[in-house]
Amino acid sequence: MPKNRFEFKVLAHKIAEFKKKNKLTFEDIGKATDVNRSHIHRIINREHFPSLKFLFRLATFMNVPLYSLFIPTKEMIHQDFIEKINTRLNELSWDYEELSERAEISLSQIMDIVEGNTSISKEDQDKITNILKLENITDHQNSKINLMKYIINADLTDDQIANIIKNLNENINS
Repeated sequence: MPKNRFEFKVLAHKIAEFKKKNKLTFEDIGKATDVNRSHIHRIINREHFPSLKFLFRLATFMNVPLYSLFIPTKEMIHQDFIEKINTRLNELSWDYEELSERAEISLSQIMDIVEGNTSISKEDQDKITNILKLENITDHQNSKINLMKYIINADLTDDQIANIIKNLNENINS
C-alpha cells in the first residue's frame, strides 16, 4: 500500500458521493466496472486499493478523467486540515483558545475556520501549520504526482496510455 492514504480517502469519498448523487447501489457500480459489490465496499473502506483496470472502468462510468478520482475537493482538503489541527491540539493538550493566542489569530476566526464558516487564508494556514508543526498538508499537485507514479509503474495498454495523454493534454492547466 502506498504511504499516503489521503488519495484512498479521496477515491472512497468520490465513489460514495457518485453513488449517492446518482442513486446507485454498490451492485450497480460493480456491474458497470466488472467487479462484485464487496470489492467496492473494500475500496470505500480503504481495505483494498483497486487495480488500474478498475480505475479506468470507474472513471469511464463516472465520466471523469482518471486523475480526478484522486484529487480532493476543497471541502475534503479543509476537513483533512481540521482533523490534523484537532489531533495535534489533543496531543499538545491545547484548546482553540491556546491555538488562537499562539498563532495570533482571533478565537472567532479560528472557530469560523474549524466550523467551515469561512475559508482559511494561506497566511493563517501557514501560521497554524507552523505553530502546531503539522506536516503533509495535501495539495492537488502532490495527489497528481502520486497518481502518475502509480500509473508509470503499471502495465498499460496503448489505448490506456493514449487515454492518459488525452486527459493530460485536456487538463494540463488544472
